[in-house]
Amino acid sequence: MGKACSKIWNCCKKEVSSAAIQTSEHVSSIEHSSSSVAPLLNTQEVSDSLSIARTVTPCKATPASTREHHYHEDYLNYPILLDEKTIKYCQMSKVMVILKGLPGSGKSFIARRIQQLYPAAVMCSADSFFMHDGVYKFDRDKLKEAHKSCQQKALDAAQSSCNVIVIDNTNVQNWEAKYYLNLTKKYHYTPLILEPQTPWAMDPKELAERNSHGVPEAVIEQKVRSYEPVLPLYYWWFLNEVDSKKISMIARQWLERALQVQNFFQDFAETTKLSTLEEMLNYHSRNTQQGGYNVLHATASVTRRGKVQHDLEYIQNPAVRKSLGKCFDLLIVGYVVTPRTFGARLKLGTSELELWGMDDNEIELENTSLPSENHTADKCPAECLDNSRDNLEIDSDRKYNCAQEMNIGTSSHCDTVNILSSKLTSDRFYPTSGKGSRAHITLGCAPNIHAKATGFDLIKVVSLEQRIKESEKSEDSEVSNLKVQAYSISEGTLKTYGDGIWVIYPEKEMTVSSMFSAFY
Repeated sequence: MGKACSKIWNCCKKEVSSAAIQTSEHVSSIEHSSSSVAPLLNTQEVSDSLSIARTVTPCKATPASTREHHYHEDYLNYPILLDEKTIKYCQMSKVMVILKGLPGSGKSFIARRIQQLYPAAVMCSADSFFMHDGVYKFDRDKLKEAHKSCQQKALDAAQSSCNVIVIDNTNVQNWEAKYYLNLTKKYHYTPLILEPQTPWAMDPKELAERNSHGVPEAVIEQKVRSYEPVLPLYYWWFLNEVDSKKISMIARQWLERALQVQNFFQDFAETTKLSTLEEMLNYHSRNTQQGGYNVLHATASVTRRGKVQHDLEYIQNPAVRKSLGKCFDLLIVGYVVTPRTFGARLKLGTSELELWGMDDNEIELENTSLPSENHTADKCPAECLDNSRDNLEIDSDRKYNCAQEMNIGTSSHCDTVNILSSKLTSDRFYPTSGKGSRAHITLGCAPNIHAKATGFDLIKVVSLEQRIKESEKSEDSEVSNLKVQAYSISEGTLKTYGDGIWVIYPEKEMTVSSMFSAFY
C-alpha cells in the first residue's frame, strides 16, 4: 500500500462510533458468485482504495449475555429512515436500496427497519430461497439458483413499478450488485447503496460472533481482505421519472414561447439549419448512450471511482456520506438555449452547496462532440449518459403521479414540483454567480454533443451576465459592444447575448424534489 493510501487508511480508522446490534445474514452471498458480469473495480483499484470507503477498527467483543441489550438507533442514521421529507419522497418515487456488508455487520437489521417503515417495500434476498416453513436450510448446490431467484424477484418488482425495492445480499464485491444497478437504469429507479455504520463492520472476530449462520472467523477474515469499497463515478441529484417528464414538458413550453419571437426563430433556424417549429422543438434530445439513466439529474460531482486524490476526498466527505439517499429541493431559475445544448439552470441553497464538487470556472479544453461509435458507461465522459426523453414512458395510473398535466402559470402542481414567486427581484437577470453557478439539469443536446457541454455553455452565460452587471457600475466599452437584446414573452423575458446564446428568465422560480445519490 502506497504512502497516500496509508495516510487515508489511518485517517479512516479514526472514524469510530460505539454500540452494538444483532443481525442475521448468510455467508453464501459472499463465498460464491452468482453472475458472470465483469467487476466494477479491478483488483488493483480495490487494493489501493479499500481503506478509503470503509472504517476498519478493532472492536472489543461484547459478551453474548449482554449483546442483545445493545440494540439502539445509533447505527440507523440514514435519511430514508429518519428524514420525514425523504420518507415521503420515497413513497412517491421509485428507489432501489442495495445493501452491502459482511455477515453480522447489521445489514439485515437495516433491511428489517426499512420494511417496517415502508410496508409495501419488496425485500429481495438470496437467503430467502433457503427458508422452508420458517426454518433456514442452506444447500450449497442451489446457491446459484438462490441468487437467480433473488434477481427474478427484483425484476418482477421493478417491472411492477414498486416504490421501494431492497436488495439484502452481502454484495462484498461490486460486480455482485451490477445486475441490480442495471435494473435501476432500465426501470427508472434511483440507486442507493447503503453499508452498515457499525464499528465492527470490518472486524472478523466480532462479525464471527454476531452472524447467525455460523460463518467462521477465518472465512470472514478472508472476505474482509477482498471487500471492495463503494467508489462511484459521479454523484447526482436524481429526479424521479414523473418529475423528469414534467420538467421536460415545462421546458418545452418555455422553448415554444421563445420561438414565437421572430429574431430567436430566425437565429435558431440559421444555426441549426432547421425550418419548422416542430423540428426546432425536437432538435435538442437526450443522446442515447449504453448504460445511461433516462431520468433527469443534476451533477454534484465527478469522482471517477476515486482515482484522483480530490475525488477521494469528496467520497470521504462526511457531508456527502450523511446525505446519501436524502431528498433535496432544487430551484430552477431559468433556461439556457444554445446551438448545442438546452438546459435548466439551478440556484443551489446552502445544503446543496455543501455537496457541490464541480469547478464553476472550468475551461472547456476537451472536445464535447460524441464520437460516432457506441460507448459504455466507463468510456463515456461525465454527463453523456443521458437517454432520449422519448424513451421515458410514464404510467399515468401510478399512485405517485399528479393527475393533471401542468401549465406554466399555475401556482403549484404537486408536492414534488412547485412554481414560486421569484425572490430575485433586482438580480433577476443575474440569478447565479460564484460557487454553484454551473449547476444545471441537461434537458437535451444537439446531435453528437456530450451533455457536459451544457455546463460549459452555462459558465459562459454566467460570465457574460456578470460582465454586464459590473458594467452598470463603470463604463466598459467591451461590454457595451455586446449584442444584448431583450424580448418580452409570456411570464418571462428572453435575452440574447450573441453567438447563438439565448437565456429565458421566468418571472417565477420552480422547485423540484430530488434524491442525492451516486452513479456507479
